[in-house]
Amino acid sequence: MPHITKRAVVAMAVGALLAMTGTLSRAQVPVFDIDHANSSVKFNVNASVPVAGTFENWDATITLSSAKATSAVLDIQIQAASVNTGSGMKDGKLKGKDFFDAKTNPVISFHSTKVTEAGPNMVVFEGDFTIRGVTKPEKLTFTIDGKGTGSGSVNGTMAFDRKEYGMNSGIPFIKIADRVEVTVKLQGKRVSGPPVVRNSSRQEYGRNATESQSSEIVHRRLADPVHWLASPARKAAPQHPRPEIESKNERKNGDCTRVAWMDQISGCARL
Repeated sequence: MPHITKRAVVAMAVGALLAMTGTLSRAQVPVFDIDHANSSVKFNVNASVPVAGTFENWDATITLSSAKATSAVLDIQIQAASVNTGSGMKDGKLKGKDFFDAKTNPVISFHSTKVTEAGPNMVVFEGDFTIRGVTKPEKLTFTIDGKGTGSGSVNGTMAFDRKEYGMNSGIPFIKIADRVEVTVKLQGKRVSGPPVVRNSSRQEYGRNATESQSSEIVHRRLADPVHWLASPARKAAPQHPRPEIESKNERKNGDCTRVAWMDQISGCARL
């Protein structure tokens, strides 16, 4: 057999092996389809008259890179101009420059960067939320219905301050709050791949929830330690024991090593 033919045979074999590996890899990953007809994306704002509605045009995907639930990535794409409050005046105002600015920024989106299992029927997606061309980190907290059946729904809520995204105006003759709540209901079905593997340890759920709370509290404490000393959050924060062994290398030149314990910074000071 000529040398070039042997090389071609080897290349074909490698290609077939790679294709087979890719097929097996996809078969080992859960794949979900979203049932749009039974899903929804809604919003609500406290106001002197009801300001609530739904988005008619949107898309959502949940992609997993492994069977573990923590590998999930959630993407939501909403067409801002599809807002429907049942009032043409409100819809027009919300689509305009003072609010969604739908003509310039037609898409409202959420892309998750981290997912945490906060309980046997709860997951928290942290990610980038974009509206009016402004992107900030937000969280979507979902409760899960139908676990272990291959189909079911997730119902989630995200709250944000509209003024942080440049929506500083109001609606004529209507007093509206700054806080906006977005409610996402996704009905889905696993169409291929194995079941999703979720954490079954209550201790681990508690640790994940505590770490999430801890990181937020430590951030607030370090940003404004004087205010933290007198804040109700400090009194309410769970007290964790100091470590039995503390490395001398944690303190150099008078600097403290910041550790995410709820009420201390590595032996240098208790705030």
